[in-house]
Amino acid sequence: MNLFLMTVLASAPLWMLLVIVVFLLARWSFSRHRKLLRFPLGLLGCVAVVGMIYGLLRYNGVIVFADDTYVSYHWFGSSYGDEGYKYICISSSVLLGIGIAFLNHRRI
Repeated sequence: MNLFLMTVLASAPLWMLLVIVVFLLARWSFSRHRKLLRFPLGLLGCVAVVGMIYGLLRYNGVIVFADDTYVSYHWFGSSYGDEGYKYICISSSVLLGIGIAFLNHRRI
């Protein structure tokens, strides 16, 4: 768990850039009343939820493939836990950006 937290904190600036980009795109589509872009944003949010569930299952070791390694601090390749946290972080960044833009739009 400590390795997971250290990895997430080390890569947090990259995830925050993704949150900012998704937020700006979602805010632009909400502020201009572009209904055509709201469907892809909703679809992206649904895909992000599925990606987060997959990442949690992969991080916990529920979904394990035959060529996975079981240690996360080895030199070559990555373990299932390393791949799981990437899915968790990317999916939660996308959901956070869309959610903040939606709440900002509902408040105005």
